[in-house]
Amino acid sequence: MTIIEDIIASFQQPERLKKIVRATFSGPRDATGSKVQLKPVALKDGMYVQRVDLGKQSSKTRHIALEHIQGELEELFQTYTHCFLRLEEEEWYAEARRDGHWKSQNWKGKKKRLKVPYTADLAHNRKKKHLLEEGVIVPSLVALDILTKEGKVKAQAAAKFKQINRFIEIVSSVLPRFQDSITVVDLCCGKAYLTFALEYFLRTHYPHPYRLVGVDQKTEVIATCNHIASTLCDNRISFVQGSIADFEPDGPVDIVIALHACDTATDIAIEKALLWGAKAIFVAPCCQHALNAELKKEMCPVLFKHGLFKERFASLLTDVMRVQQLEAAGYSVDVIEFVDPVHTPKNILLRAVSVSAREIH
Repeated sequence: MTIIEDIIASFQQPERLKKIVRATFSGPRDATGSKVQLKPVALKDGMYVQRVDLGKQSSKTRHIALEHIQGELEELFQTYTHCFLRLEEEEWYAEARRDGHWKSQNWKGKKKRLKVPYTADLAHNRKKKHLLEEGVIVPSLVALDILTKEGKVKAQAAAKFKQINRFIEIVSSVLPRFQDSITVVDLCCGKAYLTFALEYFLRTHYPHPYRLVGVDQKTEVIATCNHIASTLCDNRISFVQGSIADFEPDGPVDIVIALHACDTATDIAIEKALLWGAKAIFVAPCCQHALNAELKKEMCPVLFKHGLFKERFASLLTDVMRVQQLEAAGYSVDVIEFVDPVHTPKNILLRAVSVSAREIH
């Protein structure tokens, strides 16, 4: 049985269907198409497959009876070029070949066994759980105008709150590796929304001592952050004004964060993290201008004729080189979508963990 036939069979058989966490179809052949997600749901009259068409401005949801799912899947395989299926213990991936047909012999696919299993959720209209739930009062985020005094997310800060939760989710994935006190340094921290959110999460979820240090060049921003930290965070977090190139910690550093540090500031942050021997590094690159300036039109006239192509190529190549640098230094690197591209095109995050850091003491 090919991987495509296996995917269809998994949706048709109730016992196998219950083990599906989510299937995602992407890469629409029609440029106007949207990404589609499927998941099993248990309704009052039995099992169904929930289909969600994820448009840029809105989503559309409907439920498909199991006797109709084969036709639905065949239509999706004809419409899209990529299929990602997450089960409780495996991840499957299939990609269309150049001829564009969905037939099994024209597809390539692979399966990966998961070290940490997922749990399928058959609930309908399940509320998404966040690590920082709305309604919980986080004093530092209240001071930063993300939350009201009652803990509700302010309307203008909704996208930022989603970003905060996504960030906490990504960082929390490495915390079980640390079995002792940790020091986290946030380079180019800005107004430190994410730094303060991480401090609150560590205070409420991490069972060991911790310390956070934020670094940024803006004097007024750092003064505000230090006031909030000294007033609301029991001095577990502090901020230093100055260049990240000149900053030196007063002790070992375990985790380094640099989110949207402009241009080569990301590279300086990576160099600092490697120099300090950080066990985990999180960087979200931004504004990769340095390499772009080195690429001349005559190097590749077809690609570099248009500035937008040249800019995107330079950004992608810069991040590939950063991944190679981290891997060469002994890190396992994951490239993750940090925030929804609707909010910002700068949505790539590199998560690098030292391969020797299976369990850090």
